Amino acid sequence: MPRSGTTWIGKVFDSHPRVSYRHEPDTQYVLNDLMTLYPDAGDAPRYREQVRDYCKKYLERCTVRTCGKAPFFPKASQSAFGLLGQKTRVLAAKLIERGLGRTIEWNYHLDDARIVWKSIESLGRLGVLLPAIPDSNGVIIQRDPCGYAASVLRGEKLGRFSAADSITEDWGMLDMLLATHYAREIGLDSAQLKALAPHQRLAWMWVLINQKACDDTRDMENVTIVRYEDLCRNPRDGFQRLFTFCGLEWEDQTDAFIGYTTATSHNNAYYSVVKDPLKAAYRWRDEFDSGQIDDIRSIVEQHPVGQAYYQTHETSSYAMLDVPQKTA
Repeated sequence: MPRSGTTWIGKVFDSHPRVSYRHEPDTQYVLNDLMTLYPDAGDAPRYREQVRDYCKKYLERCTVRTCGKAPFFPKASQSAFGLLGQKTRVLAAKLIERGLGRTIEWNYHLDDARIVWKSIESLGRLGVLLPAIPDSNGVIIQRDPCGYAASVLRGEKLGRFSAADSITEDWGMLDMLLATHYAREIGLDSAQLKALAPHQRLAWMWVLINQKACDDTRDMENVTIVRYEDLCRNPRDGFQRLFTFCGLEWEDQTDAFIGYTTATSHNNAYYSVVKDPLKAAYRWRDEFDSGQIDDIRSIVEQHPVGQAYYQTHETSSYAMLDVPQKTA
């Protein structure tokens, strides 16, 4: 989900010397021509070749958006000149894009590196994407629904999103969510959503998108769930577990980056990765009143994905990483 700590988590993965990181390539090169935001996981075989072609075509490319977010990290298969060249290409592309108003692309390949694809659009596609990508792992990041909702509403107030309309009034997207299996199963309809306040609609979005992702990947051993708050509470332990799950060794460079992003002064910038983790995770407690918090929780805790989130969060910091997802 967007506003769930994904930028920080993505950059922690990027800090690994054997990771080639892609920041939201499916936003740069939209997948909508191939499939909807919430395709039926049963159609995965039909999409397999299209997904593989997409990966071959776009995950070896770089743009300012997908590969241009600082900091830049030395890579195991890259010389110092190679790193300097990458930084220079990003700077040149930024200048050209500002001057000409068009996207600049270049090829970027690292030998012996795993590609990490960070997305805020394709959580509902996970059950279709993962079966098509050999040797892939999926990490579902869940943030407290109050934290997610508060951050979205704060971002809209600050004008941080590109869409002109409010996310909570994107009826086209909400109608797609209402067409998912779980929404139809519980009988939710647009009239019910339109009668709600924005923070309540965001709670429903949290439920429907996360429920779909969990249902679609329930029997996949290559998928795990992590709560953002758990990573904030104990970043090194949490990321070591995630890296092990993804087949990555722990590296001093990552350890140093985690220390830098969590131990320096808190930066309140909306997209900053340098923050006091727990302060960032629980800022919503100062933004929502008790009634709004109760509204959100009363919606979320009625559903399996919400019950699993709250129960595990309250009993064991890392239980969801220690058991197969199908029993979470």
